[in-house]
Amino acid sequence: MAQIDSELTRIPDVEAQSEGVLAGRGKFLVGGLIIIAAIVFLVVNTFQATAVFYLTPSELLDQASSLYGEDMRLAGTIDKRSAEWDAESVTLKFDVFEGRDVVPVVYNGPKPDTFEMAEAVTIEGVYRQDGVFEAKSLFLQCPSKYEAELEEK
Repeated sequence: MAQIDSELTRIPDVEAQSEGVLAGRGKFLVGGLIIIAAIVFLVVNTFQATAVFYLTPSELLDQASSLYGEDMRLAGTIDKRSAEWDAESVTLKFDVFEGRDVVPVVYNGPKPDTFEMAEAVTIEGVYRQDGVFEAKSLFLQCPSKYEAELEEK
């Protein structure tokens, strides 16, 4: 009988083990939720940091005072008559317009090869308090059809 009693005392406490397993699952669940929340937080913050306004010259001029110093995109038509290229300082100046609204643009960098052919442009940059849009990059939109010029003989 003494032998049976000693074997009975060796039986593990099933209730204590099940509480330990549940506590372990709870810790795993909480840890997983924290990781998921951190990933969602990083994705949302990254998206907000890289989001850029996309405005037309009319919209920019209407909201000018609240947009100074903000990174944004400006889309409009290039006024070819206003274009000035300074090869020495590697600076391109031109106006972008929409209807009667005109925004002067300055771009410090190499003049794009297709600038003369381009009709419209999307510009990433900052609108300065002096009313000039300082471009960081230019995305030129050329005519959809390229036709070779006919030579007269």
